[in-house]
Amino acid sequence: MSIIATAVKHLIAAGVSGDDLVRAIAEMEAAQPVKLDPVAEKRRAYDRERKRNRDRNSDGIPVESAAPPPPNDIYSNPPPVTPTANAVDPLSDFSDRVVEDWNRQIAGTPLPQARKLNADRRKHLRCRVAEHGESAVLAAIGAMCRSDFHSGRSGKWTEGSLGWLLKSPENFQKMLERADGEAAKPAAAAKSSIAGGSLFDQLREGKITEAEFHAQRAKLAQTEKPPPRRDKPQTGSIAQFIPRIAGAA
Repeated sequence: MSIIATAVKHLIAAGVSGDDLVRAIAEMEAAQPVKLDPVAEKRRAYDRERKRNRDRNSDGIPVESAAPPPPNDIYSNPPPVTPTANAVDPLSDFSDRVVEDWNRQIAGTPLPQARKLNADRRKHLRCRVAEHGESAVLAAIGAMCRSDFHSGRSGKWTEGSLGWLLKSPENFQKMLERADGEAAKPAAAAKSSIAGGSLFDQLREGKITEAEFHAQRAKLAQTEKPPPRRDKPQTGSIAQFIPRIAGAA
């Protein structure tokens, strides 16, 4: 039994009837809280929000009638951000140094000049540095430029370039082994060839000045032993030697 029905029962028992009973029932019904319909309340809230959006729209176009953004809209589907897109290449300075060193060491050889490294050569350079280190790259360049065959000076092979050296791990390994072999030569053998030995290479590579080159060259020339002296053979006619031969007999 509801609250109103219970109250009516008590009113009738108390002798209330007629208009007074009807009035009492109406007052009790008005005092009861109104039950809200969740679906209806949600629809009313949606209508109120739509009206506010429509009022804010300067063009007077209802929000619900506006076309939805395309699937590839930058706001709905932002492009992926690459972490290294704006990052500075850690080998940028070294790659420039490699190009400069290559162009300097190939002077006097048929090897072609190198330009600023492109993306492929940068990738190969990163691989070679990761495998052997930066100093190994410069050593391999020096070994290739000093090789008559790989530099093209012999004319037997003329396909060498900086890209050829960096691209192939095998080619790079060969030049490194060549550099190691040159470093393992005795120091005396390097000093014995003044014209084309280590001093000339150091001058060409910019490691020593021209004045230092001539000073060390003169010093090495003084320390080198002169060739053994041979006595001049005795000269004379055959008749002069006949008595000596006869006496010896």
